[in-house]
Amino acid sequence: MTDDARFVTSGTLDEAFFHENAKYMLSGRFNRKRLILAAAVTALCVGEALWFRSWTFMWILVAYWATYIPFTLWYRRSAAKTSIKRFKEIYPEGKCEMTTACTPEGVWSENHTSGGSGTIQYEHLQTMAVADHAYILLTKAGQYTVCFTDQLTEQERGELRAHLCEKAPKMKVIR
Repeated sequence: MTDDARFVTSGTLDEAFFHENAKYMLSGRFNRKRLILAAAVTALCVGEALWFRSWTFMWILVAYWATYIPFTLWYRRSAAKTSIKRFKEIYPEGKCEMTTACTPEGVWSENHTSGGSGTIQYEHLQTMAVADHAYILLTKAGQYTVCFTDQLTEQERGELRAHLCEKAPKMKVIR
């Protein structure tokens, strides 16, 4: 880490963190394709119902949504379980202490548990998920780093968010 680092925060990744934030860590492409398919099926069924003046297509739509919603919930739980399994393979004790900071090059993170550190450059950041206790920064390839916000004031949180959005203008912010 360099001396001109800003927004230095630290925190713990553990099983509870993954349970709380699993919805943010899912692959964006998969979600986008699923939503496009859902919109297409809905539009097709409504269009067919209006064209043929038949309610049969609306029952097909209800059946589709009745399977779509449970699948989405199952996939979210499955992704969370997979993330936790991967995490426990690396950290058998079930937790990882991290420090992150914004440097001129990118978001630097240091893993105190394993001793590793690295920087994700700002141009690789694709999504910032605003969670209750952290900003989860995801790259297009699915890598992530966490900027913990518990130690920051409301003003510092806003400044951190503005800084990240300025450095990575193509990044989407989701809640």
